Amino acid sequence: MIFSYDIMLCSEILICVVVLFHFHRATLIAPSISTYLPQAWRGAFVLSFVWFLHRWKTNFIAKAMTNPDTPSVDRDRISAFDKVSSLGLIGLGVMGLAEACGVAVQSILTVGGVGGNVLL
Repeated sequence: MIFSYDIMLCSEILICVVVLFHFHRATLIAPSISTYLPQAWRGAFVLSFVWFLHRWKTNFIAKAMTNPDTPSVDRDRISAFDKVSSLGLIGLGVMGLAEACGVAVQSILTVGGVGGNVLL
């Protein structure tokens, strides 16, 4: 049996390939953008991966919330986990896009007070 996240992963990969194909076609029209093509590839990969994680999390939380055996205390914890993990995924996506565009996120985080052991 195929699970919904398997189908979701296939559709996300297909969307990413189509978008990247159009980026490649754009280099034929405007060759000056070919210098930005590797950044676009990395950015599209990061976005599709974070989008997949977000959709998988949403499906997982929806299944956990619809379980009739889940007590209300656990539903509150699941709701809090949903909100915190959404913020974490947004942060992960922003840092991934910054790295894909050439911004050194590790040095920004180190200056911000996050130690080197955490960044490994």
